[in-house]
Amino acid sequence: MGIRKIIWWLILVYSYDKISAFDDILYRRSPTLHTQMGQLFKLCYSHRLNPVVITTNLIDIIDELQVEDVNFLVMTIDRDFKAKDIRIFIPDYPLYIVSTDSTDQLQRLLNELKSTSTWNLVSIFFFIEAEGNNCQNASQVLQLLWKFELLSSFYFCIEPHNDIMLYTYNPYTNRAPDSWTEVDADDKPDSRWTLYKQLYTPNDKKVCQSLSYDKTKALDGYEFKATVDPVSWTNLTRNETYDVSSLDQSLVTMEKMFMINLFSALNVTPRINYDDRGLYKNNIVIGYLKALVNATHDIGLGSRLMNNNASQVVDLINLHYQNGFLILTHHKPFKKPVDEVTDFCDIRPAAALFLGVLIVTFITIALNTDNNYAQAALDILLMILDTEILTPLQRLSIKICYVVSFLIIFFMNPAIQGKISSYLSTPDHGNVESFKDVYDQKYNFYYDPNFEFDIRELNLWSSSSNDKLLHPVDSAYESCSKYVLNDSSAACLSYSEFQIADALKYKLHVTTTFDLKFYLTFFVRKNWALKNRIDQIALRLTEAGLLNHWDKETLHWPLKKIKEYESISSSTEYDQFTLENMLFAYIFFLLITTLALIVFGFEMLLKKIRPRRRLRLQQKIVIFNRRVHVINEWV
Repeated sequence: MGIRKIIWWLILVYSYDKISAFDDILYRRSPTLHTQMGQLFKLCYSHRLNPVVITTNLIDIIDELQVEDVNFLVMTIDRDFKAKDIRIFIPDYPLYIVSTDSTDQLQRLLNELKSTSTWNLVSIFFFIEAEGNNCQNASQVLQLLWKFELLSSFYFCIEPHNDIMLYTYNPYTNRAPDSWTEVDADDKPDSRWTLYKQLYTPNDKKVCQSLSYDKTKALDGYEFKATVDPVSWTNLTRNETYDVSSLDQSLVTMEKMFMINLFSALNVTPRINYDDRGLYKNNIVIGYLKALVNATHDIGLGSRLMNNNASQVVDLINLHYQNGFLILTHHKPFKKPVDEVTDFCDIRPAAALFLGVLIVTFITIALNTDNNYAQAALDILLMILDTEILTPLQRLSIKICYVVSFLIIFFMNPAIQGKISSYLSTPDHGNVESFKDVYDQKYNFYYDPNFEFDIRELNLWSSSSNDKLLHPVDSAYESCSKYVLNDSSAACLSYSEFQIADALKYKLHVTTTFDLKFYLTFFVRKNWALKNRIDQIALRLTEAGLLNHWDKETLHWPLKKIKEYESISSSTEYDQFTLENMLFAYIFFLLITTLALIVFGFEMLLKKIRPRRRLRLQQKIVIFNRRVHVINEWV
């Protein structure tokens, strides 16, 4: 019995030794892949503060790091991970280190991670191969990662000769740093998708640089899909594909210039499809935005209002430029007919005052002949006017003309001059320059229904009677000149570039400042790998001043041209003062002169009839201020 126990003990020891030897062989065949991954992480990423998300079967990668190297947040997940399991705040996008038994399991894990708030396409993603696969699944796994557009993805594995390899891919072109070697793959999803690998050498710092190269810098004419609603459907068909040359007739100037420069800087080839106007309202997607939400297209070429609600279904390019809506009307310069300016009927109060003063003066003089008021009044007038007339005012005709002229100067002339000055100084209120002008002048107002709320917020058209003047129409956004051309009492609100183009074409008036202003941007589909690159180019275009230059070309310079034209056309409509316009004044002057001539004629007749009197010198003694004055006068 004892011998049998000894034999069994020897067999167990031998078996255990064999198993240990097999594990040692396996260990040498797979030289601690996790340890090497830990060294790579320490070498290239331990200085980063980004959190690390790692599967539970790889936690030893972190455990083998020294305590001072772990200065970041670590979160472990398993194959049954759910997005709702994350209950902590993660301040930045994480770095992922995962390993799964199959691509199906990996896809389920990626779907859960994508639904978390920390998901970001710039995250770095390492997939650690299970032992014994010999890097055979590198292409399949990386293609799956490309479906989630994770550009910074790497496959870490061991080849049959115990070489530790790093695999990655470039979906846009066959370009990569020299340390990467292109791998022939039979299962490439398209001709541009390229698989690369490089030998991992422990503690080689050059590998860090090769892991961080930007794959979006060189696109070599990469094709992507774009969509937009065209300005005009002329020569365009729905569901047909067009190239960049079609933008000349489908986009406004600002959008066209930005997109052409963007495509040139990216070095890409857009394939453009045209659809209805894109809107996101009340959680309903309309028009070409459906293609972005469904991820069948990559970018929308038309600028849209910044909408926080839309950011739930699409991403917004970090380009925010201001634009707005303008009001289009007929050109109505401020013009007063000359006959209104020279109409003396409006100065009847001044004329009545003149006649009243004249009558009172004559009555006073007639009733007080002994006090010599007439001579005193003439002396006062001479002193006021400081005329220093050398000829004595002895003739009645001179007295009449002088007094009447004086009264006209002091009564009639200020009234006439004040009226003319008031007309000349009146500002130009003929043209519409604001919403209030539209309201005050009772225009029929056409606008896009999407701006109903903004117009109601003005509190101008508040009564039910004024509501009849408001006409929301769907076609007013792109062009509303058709409502104004044949109706001088119509005004319409539309996008600035459309309004300026119509104003130049049809010689209409457009407001000079934005009546509704807002910030615009462009939409792209959610989680598009090229968005960050587009954001960088948009920032450079803004910093270079190109957006400001395009804004001047499309808005400020055309508006200046319109104002110059309106100024010239208004000046040609002014009537000149002619003799006919001042006819009443001339008749009035002729009557006064005729009256003076008649009086002068009577004086001449009286002179012939009356006997000539001889003048004699008479002296008067006047005491003034205790002084005696002798006055000589002829009588």
